[in-house]
Amino acid sequence: MADYPTEYELDIVLRNGQVTQVRPIRKEDGDLLLDFFSRMGPESRYFRFFRVKRNLSAEEVSYFVNVDYDTRMALVVINEGRILAVGRYDVEKNGFAEVAFAVSDESQGLGMGTELLQLLTSYARSRGVVGFRAFVLPENLQMMRVFRNSGFELHRTLEAGVYTVDFPVALTDDAQAAAEEREK
Repeated sequence: MADYPTEYELDIVLRNGQVTQVRPIRKEDGDLLLDFFSRMGPESRYFRFFRVKRNLSAEEVSYFVNVDYDTRMALVVINEGRILAVGRYDVEKNGFAEVAFAVSDESQGLGMGTELLQLLTSYARSRGVVGFRAFVLPENLQMMRVFRNSGFELHRTLEAGVYTVDFPVALTDDAQAAAEEREK
């Protein structure tokens, strides 16, 4: 298990000018995660879990908050003691990591998914991950937009009503340019 990455505790500026904190998830974040889940609407839950999901079991909460900061990583956006968004990855055997994001309904459209994607790709590169794979429902236009605007070279396939989006996490000129444009 890797040490807690304090260098990923930082402030970010959202599209509305609000400053909020990003940090790695901690094992004691279970109650915060449950509160976050309760503030996700049915559509947001469906986009994240691909099924109607009314609650998180104790086992799921434990799984989500206990990461090793190496092959399993999660970052949370926190404001006033509440989780507003979560981005996470789990490394697969092929050097790719499955990545997933969730943003509370009241916080969507503020750039949190984009910020989490940028930070997770940077962290993943430092851990030897070569690419990300995401599974996205076609109706989840916001998530597809986040990936499309990232500057990474996307490879999308549609099978059984779900997009598989693969992309290398190497920092390309296009990805760097997209990040610089967001900084403005």
